[in-house]
Order: sequence, then C-alpha cells, then structure tokens
Amino acid sequence: MDTTSVPTPYLSSDALIGVVEPSRRNKWLTQERRRSLWGMAFALPAMVFFALFAIYPILRTFYLSFFEYSVVDPQVYTGTSNYREIIGDDRFATSLLNTFKYVAFTYIPVLILALRWFGTGQSEKAGRFLFGGTAVFVMLTLIFFIKRIEGYSQRAAIEFFESKAGEDVYFTTHGYKSYAQYFYARTMPYSNPNAADRNWLIEGPVDKDVYIVTKNYHAGYLLSKPDMEQIGAKNGFVFFKRKHAPPPRSN
Repeated sequence: MDTTSVPTPYLSSDALIGVVEPSRRNKWLTQERRRSLWGMAFALPAMVFFALFAIYPILRTFYLSFFEYSVVDPQVYTGTSNYREIIGDDRFATSLLNTFKYVAFTYIPVLILALRWFGTGQSEKAGRFLFGGTAVFVMLTLIFFIKRIEGYSQRAAIEFFESKAGEDVYFTTHGYKSYAQYFYARTMPYSNPNAADRNWLIEGPVDKDVYIVTKNYHAGYLLSKPDMEQIGAKNGFVFFKRKHAPPPRSN
C-alpha cells in the first residue's frame, strides 16, 4: 500500500475569485428576488403609462395655470390671476371634491392592492393588476372628464351666449379665439361679409348690435371705446355690447 502523501494543490486568492463570486451572485439572486424583478418588469409599462398620461398632464396643467392659454393663440402670462378668480367660485370647490372622490374610489384601491401583493411576493399578479388598473383609470378619465373641459374653462362665456341665443346681432370675442358663440348662440349665417372681421365688429360701421366677450385683462381696450357698454362680468370674462348707429335720414 502506497502511503506516499500527495501534496495539496495551492489555490491563490486570484484563482478563488472565480469560484467564490458566482456562489455569491447566485445567493443574492434568489428565486424570490427573481420573481420581484419580473413583477417590476410587468409593472414598468404601467408606471410609464401613468407618468405619461397622469403625472405629466398634472405638471403641465400646473405650469399652464399661470398663463392665459389657447390652442390657437400665444400664451399670455397672467401670474396668479387664475387662482384668485376661482377661489370664490363654488363650482371649483365642488369639482375639487368630485375629483378627490373619483381618485379615492377608483385608482387608490388599485394602488393599495398592488403594493400589498408586492409585499407578499405576488409581484407578477401585482404588476398585471397595476397595469390593468391604470389603463382603466385613464380610460374612465377620458370618458368622464375630457368632454367637460370646455364647460369648465368657458362656462361663463357659454352661459352668456346661451342667454343671447336667437337675437339678431353679431357675436365675437376679443383677445382670445373661440367657436363657442357659433354653437351656443345658435347664430345663423351672416349676410354681411364683414361679419367675420373682428376689427370691423369692434370699430367699423356695423349694421346691427354686437356682443363681445373678452377676458378681464383684455377689457381695458374695449373700455376705452366710447360706443362700448359693459353689460356684465363673470369668472374672468367681461361682456360688452356695441350698439350700431342707425344711418342718417336723408332729407
């Protein structure tokens, strides 16, 4: 029997790095952590979707709240005037409460359940639920809120046009563009070709009365006109009437 001792091979520290490190990596990337990473991967599209269609619009809206904004006119910086106007508006408080209820009873439960499933290791289920819940939340927002934007932003002007519907007059706006007068005042096609010219309606020799709607920070120009009569103001809108001068009688 050969009892000759066999020398133990020497492994340097550099050689052991390749042996120890894979073991450490495998120990860190456990099955539970793999499942969490998969859950996060499933949730990532929902997070991006939520950021694009919820967070970004909120931040963009906050920025635009300091401007008078129209899709067809340049932005006009107004500071905090928009906030000062809505503080005393009861409809603003109502809309704020309704928005809180909508978010509280639709998206918040989705978020709570998703976080709970994440905490219990059900990452894939949480990710799918969060993605689907966000999609439903955005869809309901589009259905129930987007169609009311015009009403919230131009309600006072719309009510004014509706109150004057059917009168044989001209309607126009000053300082901003709108098509609300054509729908809510139920105007008929004008026979006078100058009816589409705002300058003519404000300063020209009109052949019938003109109702003009403007924003409060544009009202100074109209107030300087001697033939302009301010007939009302509401929620940042100012309403004017310009009476036409009847033609002189011929002798």
